[in-house]
Amino acid sequence: MALRLRYDIRYGKDFYRAGTELSPLIVYPTIFLQICLFGAFSFGFAYAGKWPNMGGLVIIGGFGIIFFALFYAALFSLAEIGWMFLNGAIGVLGILSQIDVLLSWFGKSASDYGFDAHLFPVIYWIMASFMLWQLVLDITRSREDPVRRWWENLAFSLSSLATYGALWLAKP
Repeated sequence: MALRLRYDIRYGKDFYRAGTELSPLIVYPTIFLQICLFGAFSFGFAYAGKWPNMGGLVIIGGFGIIFFALFYAALFSLAEIGWMFLNGAIGVLGILSQIDVLLSWFGKSASDYGFDAHLFPVIYWIMASFMLWQLVLDITRSREDPVRRWWENLAFSLSSLATYGALWLAKP
């Protein structure tokens, strides 16, 4: 199992041509860790103070999102990236409810902040979920098999709902 690049990319000093195969054992943990770190910074900039630090959110959040979207496009297809954002837009209320659960652990609520504060944390949540979904597609070898992909999508959706339900029940 290898990830084949769809476009040329430069990562640091290294240049990779389209068609290059990358090890998922390196790509998924590295990108997921980076997404989580950028997401944590976004979460901190958005919710740590009484008012969001919009400068930090735009610099860290905005540039990070552009970088990851371009990297995702090189690894996956543009159609999958489009579906990521479409499904994320559909699930925004669910994601906000989960952010509300996380904020409740710090004595805060999502309703304490305006839309602008939620924008970047929600996008990072969507991108992290997308990366997990891609990992599951590759681990289960479901990417190219429509029947397996259907079952994997169902299992991933149900496990996401179970995780969200557990978070909601854990809300203080």
